[in-house]
Amino acid sequence: MKKIFLGTTLALTLAATSAMARTMISEVEVEADLTAIQDMDAAQNWSNLSADLENAIAQRLVNRISEEGASIVIDIDELELANIFETQMGVESSVLAGEVNVKVPGILNNDKYTLTVSAKQATPYLPAGSDTKVITTSSTEFYEAMVGAFAENVVENLR
Repeated sequence: MKKIFLGTTLALTLAATSAMARTMISEVEVEADLTAIQDMDAAQNWSNLSADLENAIAQRLVNRISEEGASIVIDIDELELANIFETQMGVESSVLAGEVNVKVPGILNNDKYTLTVSAKQATPYLPAGSDTKVITTSSTEFYEAMVGAFAENVVENLR
């Protein structure tokens, strides 16, 4: 009987500890300088990247919001969109990259890493039935897929 009780207590303690170990979040901030986008069609979609990426991350963290939580600060420093010729040739060279910094109150060694998401990694986030051979970097579907893939990777990397 004692062994069962101790085993149950240990299991409950471990479950509570792992639930508490999840990083709670108080804010998400994204900075992006998109002045380098020269494709006017793409610029229309990508001009709201900061707000859209903040919202996409927050939606994925809805059950982890806390006033005392960590801050996620992202500085998008690279947005490389394949040009029309590359897209038509099937080259998926578009990437979205930035530095992600998870600032936990009271901790000096915060998580800080560079995250790069490629067009290929964003493919699962395209609407069902999308033909990847005809989607361009200026399309809303492509934009939403890249934002979704980046947001999902940020959330997956949280402890």
